[in-house]
Amino acid sequence: MSEFKNCNLLALMPCPLKVPFERLITTYLRKKEREGVYLDCTIVANANTHLSFYEEIDNFQDIKEIPDIIISPGLNNLFYHDFYDKFIRPGYFRNPIKYDFEDNFVEIGYQDSRNNYTMFTMNLLVLVVNTARLKGARVPLKFADLLADNYYQNVAIRGRDEFICETVLLNFYKEYGLAGIKKLSYNVREGLHPSQMVKKAKSNSEEDEAIYVMPYFFARTLINHKKIEVIWPEDGALINAISMLVKKDITLEVKELARYIAGPELGNLFARAAFPVANPAVEINVYKKNKFKWLGWDFIRQNDLRKVMEEITAYYLSFQN
Repeated sequence: MSEFKNCNLLALMPCPLKVPFERLITTYLRKKEREGVYLDCTIVANANTHLSFYEEIDNFQDIKEIPDIIISPGLNNLFYHDFYDKFIRPGYFRNPIKYDFEDNFVEIGYQDSRNNYTMFTMNLLVLVVNTARLKGARVPLKFADLLADNYYQNVAIRGRDEFICETVLLNFYKEYGLAGIKKLSYNVREGLHPSQMVKKAKSNSEEDEAIYVMPYFFARTLINHKKIEVIWPEDGALINAISMLVKKDITLEVKELARYIAGPELGNLFARAAFPVANPAVEINVYKKNKFKWLGWDFIRQNDLRKVMEEITAYYLSFQN
């Protein structure tokens, strides 16, 4: 039985958003308590908590075991066919958010047209390059460039142990197949946490990688750093999805909480932290002129992401030194 059985909100937040998100949600909950409304909310940023919850998802058999609202980063177990067949297809979850105007990312089809998942914000991956370590190679201008032979063992992406960023692997697999995964693996020296990437990118060591695929939240801290270029790829910043699943049959108070999360107050907080939002009431400024690379709902629905990730992760790791 899930420890979150009676939880109204379980938010598995990216590290940069956890504290400011929790602060505003706490203020919201206190206001509701003064009105006689009590909501049970859990907000976590620890990666180990994320992993333990994702493992628990596979054991869910009853919709009552699942929190009313789940916020999670990435294309995780909540998008796998097992969960989809048990809980999404029967219609247990429904997007309660309706904007007055088209959302900020309507042109790339970020929203779920079937209205099961609520895609309210995103974590963007861009390129950071220490030009002094390129060893004569040119600065990569798009993600496709990372497959070039002259970047051998000179790239770092997000990951640790046998976990490799699914956003990177799935997008390269979609566009370049297993051959692309093989070339990428040759060129990636190691998987790192984004905070580690920042330290290595600006270090004086010639042994550290030249190229880093990192969240824009971290990359923007390096924009004015000597010998470092922050590249918004010509083929688009990779979208690491941040989604919200909201049960269809919930109280009005829980539905209002979901609408608050996708509303302008939190939306402005996310956007200021380099997590642009779908809500058209929130100005996303610099992001409007740039391109984005979204895996797409056709790929997500037509492929069992669990099996695909198991296959391409194993293949990727087989070429790592």
